[in-house]
Amino acid sequence: MEYRPAYEKEYDTIYMMGYDTWSEGHSVEEYLSICRNSKKYKSGRWFVLSEDGILRASLLIHSFELWGNRVVRGIGSVATQPEFREKGYGHKIVDSAVTDLTGRENTSIIFLYSDIRPDFYMKHSFVALPAAYQTARNSLLMALMLPLYDESIIEEYRDKIPKYF
Repeated sequence: MEYRPAYEKEYDTIYMMGYDTWSEGHSVEEYLSICRNSKKYKSGRWFVLSEDGILRASLLIHSFELWGNRVVRGIGSVATQPEFREKGYGHKIVDSAVTDLTGRENTSIIFLYSDIRPDFYMKHSFVALPAAYQTARNSLLMALMLPLYDESIIEEYRDKIPKYF
């Protein structure tokens, strides 16, 4: 299995991984057009998990302003090819991203907004932020902080918490 940056030629395949969840009734062509022109999708770096040359899962990594000396990133748009769901690929790509971000990139805070199944991310040590920090409707703001979750840091940089991404 390989975790790596996505190639631009793979973007439509990546976008289609989330079609059944995020298309909001749009046709395939409408949905792809929305994705191709999305500021959110253009502002991050796509990563994929592939096996035997076949894309299994993808996610988007966002970079945010430093919090003092803390590197802050966000994980978004986590998706698995429908035919490979419930086989561990979603967990594997999140594990790979967290390992890469906290290791090679020395990230100390990773945010994400969980639109579905927060328990999935809790298995990866993400915690839900208290209600006072929740600003997105129908999505739960979660964070993974190293070495340990520290609400005083969250409060100190409250105005820099990334909005839904």
